[in-house]
Amino acid sequence: QRSDPSELEAENKKLEAEMDKLIFVSLDLPDHVMWLDTPFVCQWQRDRNVWSTVDIHDFKYLEESASVTFRTTSFGCFAFALNRHTNLPFQTWDLKPELNGSVTLQLTSAILVIDFNILGDDITVAQMQNAPNQAFKPYLGKYFKLPKLKRILLELGVDVFPCFDAFCYVKESCEKHWPMEKHAYYQMAQLSCCYNFAWSRWNSVVGRRGVIMQMREYKPERNKQVPYSMLHITPLKAEIITCTEVSPAFLPEPAEGMLFYADLYSLFKGTCSMIQRTKVQNTSPLLIGTVSELLRSTRVLSFS
Repeated sequence: QRSDPSELEAENKKLEAEMDKLIFVSLDLPDHVMWLDTPFVCQWQRDRNVWSTVDIHDFKYLEESASVTFRTTSFGCFAFALNRHTNLPFQTWDLKPELNGSVTLQLTSAILVIDFNILGDDITVAQMQNAPNQAFKPYLGKYFKLPKLKRILLELGVDVFPCFDAFCYVKESCEKHWPMEKHAYYQMAQLSCCYNFAWSRWNSVVGRRGVIMQMREYKPERNKQVPYSMLHITPLKAEIITCTEVSPAFLPEPAEGMLFYADLYSLFKGTCSMIQRTKVQNTSPLLIGTVSELLRSTRVLSFS
């Protein structure tokens, strides 16, 4: 049954009158935070010891003026809140060595493109694209220990470090077998001085007990690099497969002449040149440890 227009108008006027009785609040968003998603306002409820939006009404986010307005039934302690998983899952990622002996990890999320550069046991954000404001500018290019850099990014509203329960909130993620994943990160870090590892669209296809990524020898001094090979890792072995990024379907067929290798480092030792082996053996343990820690913190194999 359709309502009478006059009744709807009366109800709207009554609602507006009730809203006018509430406290109207207008706030400018602080400019030291990157607002990558629509924020919302919550109020601390002392009797329940929780943050709640129950008493927040008529909330409006004005993106152009970076401000919000809302109405509330009472004064109290208010806070801004954001979805911490806005940047997950990553669209692509890329790990490669640089000319100065450092290693760069590029993360491409739905909004930001972040380039981490690792030099020894220090890390910096060398570049951040698509940032909504200049909040990170004072820290750009400055090296920090990883825990401090993570704290700075989190305080600025940039969260690319998924927690243990992030899988409960992030769609299109594929939690990998953790011992396999952790072992792969360490061995990627060991080889990061001379190999380029990159995202593959087949990684989510292989399920929990498999990892697919692109891999190639990388020489920063050269403009033209060799093509990628497709790397397949399981808890039992590591191998190069014939499937490519442009294949119409995923077929985990081993490359011709591929032997059995228990993990990525065994595969490297069985196929590398003496120059590569020497370079890997001479890589700083601090660099290996820091690259490995960054990979474990971002979990690119599970969240891409």
